[in-house]
Amino acid sequence: MPFGLTNAPATFQRLMDIVLAGLKWQCCLVYIDDVVIFSPTFEQHVKDLEKVFQALQSANLTLKTSKCQFCRREMRYLGHIITQNGIKPDPDLIKSVTNFPQPKKIKDVQSFLGLTGYYRRFIKDYSKIAEPLLQQLRNCQKGNHHLKWSKECTDAFETLKQRLTNAPIMNTPNFEQSFILELDACEYGLGAILTQEYDGEKYVIAYASRTLSTAERKYGATEREALAIVWATKYFRPYLEGNKIYIRSDCKALEWMRTAKDVTGRLARWAMKLSAYQIEEIKYRPGKLNANADSLSRNPLPNDDINQLEVSTIETAVNLWQNTNILGDVRKEQEADSKLKPIIELLKTKPSTDFNDK
Repeated sequence: MPFGLTNAPATFQRLMDIVLAGLKWQCCLVYIDDVVIFSPTFEQHVKDLEKVFQALQSANLTLKTSKCQFCRREMRYLGHIITQNGIKPDPDLIKSVTNFPQPKKIKDVQSFLGLTGYYRRFIKDYSKIAEPLLQQLRNCQKGNHHLKWSKECTDAFETLKQRLTNAPIMNTPNFEQSFILELDACEYGLGAILTQEYDGEKYVIAYASRTLSTAERKYGATEREALAIVWATKYFRPYLEGNKIYIRSDCKALEWMRTAKDVTGRLARWAMKLSAYQIEEIKYRPGKLNANADSLSRNPLPNDDINQLEVSTIETAVNLWQNTNILGDVRKEQEADSKLKPIIELLKTKPSTDFNDK
């Protein structure tokens, strides 16, 4: 397929999703022509390789061996280095950021923020550092298309370069363990940190923050903290859905939300949304012990810039159920179920059966 065509990437991605249906997120990931196979042990890895090879062979697809790597403990994938210890930015791509010349026009600022925004999960207080540059974009949206470079812009520009050069390794999630959401809300923003604790250690998975809308800023303190829970669970849904969640907040009044009854209006709608998650506990944590989330809420990513900079790696989980063989799996389980099996057999032999008479 000639990849110069506009629809070529999307068409090829759909083909790969269909070919590897049932294997995606079980033992492999695929982005266009980049396929990653992951396994807990070497023995299982060999079996998973065979499954993927069989799927590709059945679709008459071939691989170029010079572009393949097998049985690696460390690899490059979509601008990141993935290891058994976590994820970090690809040094080769970071060079394009560190060598980026000082912007001369608004387009240059947009390009720089696009590059650094892709790796912002590795930069603490990213939105706070980038604020002078983001302000340039806001001025542009108001009709001022001339770049007014300042000392603050230079400081932000150089600091982002330096932070990326020394970016830490972020941990990958362990889906065998529960997740902890540390939340905070202030009068103008929300902050959240997704973490896990096991083997006596605390691991940070991802950071998130956003500003409040004009209407949301009129909420009371308790409502803002409740909004933080609803927003954070939705934001981190690919991680949280189907797993136990422990929430930590510096608002003691929130402890009632998990078991709240007879609530109305906005709080009732929020309580209904939260019922879809396995929230084991909403625990009060004093602000002095919740400093990380508190810092994020007070230095949020502005709403106006979210669409331009929203390239976090957690978005790789958006298509978790797309083009998988989930319906086939459900059908197999239903046919094997001792209670459903007689009903299925009855429907096959007597499709017009009225169950109201049974």
